[in-house]
Amino acid sequence: SFQKYEIKNGEILGSNLGDRKKYVELKDQLKSIDELFDAIDKDYSGGLRKALKDEIEAVQKQLDEQVQAKQYLAYQTSQEQARLRDDRRRIPTDKIQEVRSELNLLRQKTVEYRNKRDAQREHENSSQHYEWLKSAHQIYQDMLGRDVTVAKPYLMIIGLVLICLAGSLVILKLTVLAVAALVGVLVSGWLYVRQQWRSVTRVHEIQEMENVRKEFRIKLGRDLTGLPAILELLQNLEEDYNHARLLKKQLTEELNFIKGAERKLDEQITVLAGEKKDPKTWDEVLRLLENHAKKLDIQIHDKEKLLARLSVDDSDYHTERPLLEYSKQRLEALEQKRRKLLADLEAETRKLESLKQRICDATREDIVTPWEVLIGKLRQKREQVTEEYKQKTAEILGKMAVRDVIGQLRKTEDSKIVAALNSPEVEMPLLQMTGRYKSLNLDGDRLMVSDPFNTFSLSELSSGAHEQVLLALRIGFSTRLMNRDPAFLILDDAFQYSDWERRKRLVDTVAALAEGGWQIIYFTMDDNIGELFDEAGKQFGEAYKFVELNSE
Repeated sequence: SFQKYEIKNGEILGSNLGDRKKYVELKDQLKSIDELFDAIDKDYSGGLRKALKDEIEAVQKQLDEQVQAKQYLAYQTSQEQARLRDDRRRIPTDKIQEVRSELNLLRQKTVEYRNKRDAQREHENSSQHYEWLKSAHQIYQDMLGRDVTVAKPYLMIIGLVLICLAGSLVILKLTVLAVAALVGVLVSGWLYVRQQWRSVTRVHEIQEMENVRKEFRIKLGRDLTGLPAILELLQNLEEDYNHARLLKKQLTEELNFIKGAERKLDEQITVLAGEKKDPKTWDEVLRLLENHAKKLDIQIHDKEKLLARLSVDDSDYHTERPLLEYSKQRLEALEQKRRKLLADLEAETRKLESLKQRICDATREDIVTPWEVLIGKLRQKREQVTEEYKQKTAEILGKMAVRDVIGQLRKTEDSKIVAALNSPEVEMPLLQMTGRYKSLNLDGDRLMVSDPFNTFSLSELSSGAHEQVLLALRIGFSTRLMNRDPAFLILDDAFQYSDWERRKRLVDTVAALAEGGWQIIYFTMDDNIGELFDEAGKQFGEAYKFVELNSE
């Protein structure tokens, strides 16, 4: 295999055996170590990992800024929510509902009051003559129950008589009787005056009754026919009159309630609105307060949803305004980019761990060995392998130089060998020993044997023919080298693979050489060959020796 080595493009080529196998192993090992150093320069000493770390640091800085902006937005939202809640607490919904209920009740009571007032006025109008009619009824009834009497003249006569009697008794000095007579005068006079007074009063009552009839006609629009007519009217008006009085009492109470409710509502709405408001605008004030409360509730809910989406604990609030505004899309994009960069860095780290393991395999060091120590060990390993590679390369190149020199010599020798192969010294014993082949030649490194018809490679011949050809070569080359002078041969069972016919021919050829002066020594374990030599050797007499070696 060494003879086939060649140098091409600075590399030794040839079969992967022997020295070249070691050369290839050292070269591959050196290449592997160089690849490890390249990987160290690329993956450990900087390169992509460093670029990834720098990019991750830059992305992390942007992420921190976005997180701070998010924390500030959460803080700002929380502050706005607190302010909105303060505003909302100043609008008590329950109180507004209570005030609205009271306002509705006031309105209801006001409507009821007005309806009741209208009813009261209607009843009052219907029974407006009830009091007069009742008084007229009493007057009319009293007048009808009195007798119409005229003062009697006898009382006057009696009085005159008693006056005369009293005068007489005074004259007669009957004082007691005179006093009694005067008393009688007074009594009769009083009775007369009383009768006269009643007569005058009756006239007035008659006049008053007439006035009642006139007033009755004016107020009621019809004539007074008598007491039953007055009673009938009184009965008709009494219900309206009583109802009007009852309603009037109720109206007074309800009016007091309404005024009190208005004062209370005025105070409550003033408190709610923060200023005094016209009662006509109370509904609008309450509506605006309710709408404002609803708007505040919506805003508070929106802030709550925003805080929930931001998901920032109040302990992480950032109170200083950042340089940029928070963007959810930007934050998510940065987080996604950071995850990808971390994944890439993790992949590079795994590659680095794999690289470290490869270096450990190359240096036979433990995986926990620090990188610096490991790289030093690898450098030592490279120096060692480089030295071995140089030595092996120098060795192979030296051998190839020797080979080339020998090759040049061999070419010269080959030409001599070819000349020898075609010489009679070789062809004659070849034909004698094989009985078939007549010539030999070289085809590269192969020895070719020819008969009259074909040419064969020596390796294609049978074992016996192979031995015959080789023996013929030895004899022929020996004869040629010795310039045909006798020489000697030592043969070690050279004919044992030949058949019986060829054995006889071979022994005869050797005997012929002996006749020419050659000294032949043949070792054999084959009895047949021994017998053939013993028979052929008898012709030499004492010059032939047969020695048999036994176990002793």
